[in-house]
Amino acid sequence: MESERVYENKTISILLITVALVLLGSGIFNIQLFSIQYGIGAGALITSNSANTLVTPVLSYTASETSLFYQAILESYLITAIAFVLFSMAFVLWLHGQNGYLKYLRFYIPLHLLLILLYSIILLVIYSSFNFSLYSSSLDITYLAIAITIILDSFLGYKIYLSRMNRSFKGIKISPSKPYSNILLLREKLFSMLTGEVGIVDKHFNSQALENLHRLILGNQKISKITIITYNEMFDSSFNKEYRDLKNELNNMNIDLEIKLMKPEEAIEQHERFIFDSESAYKIPPLNIINKKSEHIVKMSRRDAVNRFDELVFNSIKL
Repeated sequence: MESERVYENKTISILLITVALVLLGSGIFNIQLFSIQYGIGAGALITSNSANTLVTPVLSYTASETSLFYQAILESYLITAIAFVLFSMAFVLWLHGQNGYLKYLRFYIPLHLLLILLYSIILLVIYSSFNFSLYSSSLDITYLAIAITIILDSFLGYKIYLSRMNRSFKGIKISPSKPYSNILLLREKLFSMLTGEVGIVDKHFNSQALENLHRLILGNQKISKITIITYNEMFDSSFNKEYRDLKNELNNMNIDLEIKLMKPEEAIEQHERFIFDSESAYKIPPLNIINKKSEHIVKMSRRDAVNRFDELVFNSIKL
């Protein structure tokens, strides 16, 4: 079963794809509608001129608006192109799923709102040139789709706002005299905020670190995978069994857990411990004593963390 967060993201993406298809269909419908009207009007004018007669009363409105119908066709092509871009953006949003979702939204929302605003303005310009009552019924579903799009974009903007509020990380002070409170603090302020694929580098990982990790991520359904780069110098006799048990348990929660062992020469050089997810990176104490060592957990460059992590992964072996 997918996590609630992933389900919500995909549902919103599918809704945006659906309304984009409605807008795309509306643009194509407008092209057909105005093309037919233009053809009828132009045909009536040509016929009346060749026969040297007046246009019939039934066709007089259509014939008089022929030039406007032609302009409406060109503008309908424009809103159709805009609708196609809106559909493409919504489809990319769906492909992002969970990883990097919020990062993509920061670019998606302003551009998407600008395009939907442009679409609406052009649509109003097109129909303001004609007798609105003749075409109003065909616009109802289009305006409904526009309204739904704006509502969904506003909701996504609200999610970005909440994410930024949650990500206002000012550091965590670990007090050795409060090991229990430290776990609660770390879970609330850091580990509950992790999303997507999580990477951990800690060469002193052991059974106690596994236990602490389980306690820290408990209840977080936003994580899809955890990869730990460590060294086996602190493994005890029960580590492999406890690792398999935790791996199976997390797998039932749709979280993939994997441990990789760095080379001895890299373990000697690797003193820094850190954790990162799809958004940020943090320097941390060893996970086996993360709640007991006097430490001030702070943010670090995610790019540096990912680059170092990738170097270690490349030379590591799977446990």
